Amino acid sequence: MSDKNKDGCVSFEEYEAVLKQHNVKMSRAELEQMYRSADRDGDGRIDGTADKAKAAFAVYDRNKDGRVSKAEMKSVSGKRLDKAQIEFLFSVYDKNGDGYLNKNEMADMMRQGSLKKK
Repeated sequence: MSDKNKDGCVSFEEYEAVLKQHNVKMSRAELEQMYRSADRDGDGRIDGTADKAKAAFAVYDRNKDGRVSKAEMKSVSGKRLDKAQIEFLFSVYDKNGDGYLNKNEMADMMRQGSLKKK
């Protein structure tokens, strides 16, 4: 997630901008619902690793099946990650070896900073 103003939180506007940047198309109501679900403590902000990991997972899980495929990772990351980098991330973080990243595996990746913009 992108904390543009570096205040330690991701505002709704910052969240919306990231989704638009990745061509995620959804209605305003769907976007607001996704944002609220990522705001674990209900304070109206996505803050802390847990909130940010949940928000990132929602972006990467394009088909909403509860897991992130390599194709979804590529679709969202665009040119930031090439095939070799995605393969590497999955080899490190796909702990159960099913070929997908679940919420916990994605959270581990976020804690390590593997999805930070370069």
